[in-house]
Amino acid sequence: MTGHHLVYVPAKEDESYIEILLPLFDRLESDSVNSEDLCLPGRKSSTVSRIAKRSAFSLSREEFLNLILEPDFSAMETRKHLAADKKRCNSHNCAQSVICTYCDLVNLPEQTALDIAGAYGTGMGNMEGTCGALVGAGMVVGLATRDRNLSRSRMKQIMTKFQERNGATQCKLLKGVGAGEPLRDCPDCVSDASEFLEEILGL
Repeated sequence: MTGHHLVYVPAKEDESYIEILLPLFDRLESDSVNSEDLCLPGRKSSTVSRIAKRSAFSLSREEFLNLILEPDFSAMETRKHLAADKKRCNSHNCAQSVICTYCDLVNLPEQTALDIAGAYGTGMGNMEGTCGALVGAGMVVGLATRDRNLSRSRMKQIMTKFQERNGATQCKLLKGVGAGEPLRDCPDCVSDASEFLEEILGL
């Protein structure tokens, strides 16, 4: 591989991860290393391919970091039961139960996840809007996908699956307000939203 450079990009857990990535970007820009020669342990092959197909000059620093930091969800066991338990013990609202269960996969601090989703107990708009579990799933989708159009498409698929299983996506209807009995209990809504989230993201 004369004239090529093999650069090792460490796992995300390394403390100096970002500090290593930005100088690497500078080296890509100056042509001192080729993007196709990156060694990316734990990164999805699609991520490596996307970097290799684009010249360093077409990638902004933000785009470069987003590509490298794109989470690899392969071989992950389901976490839907963990999410449901968070709601069942009332330590989290429905949105928090979902986003906090997956926040490590999208590099989001748990306290930040709790704060972001804090307003979505009893759904969006105090039972008048979308189920909080779906809101939490949408937050994870956006952070994992980092593409507006693809995120919307994926969220639509989750909403459709949820509607087909439970007959509603609105918090008030799911809770059975005015109907006498709920269509789906909150922990089960959290489990369902988590299940469909994992399916759509290929977890």
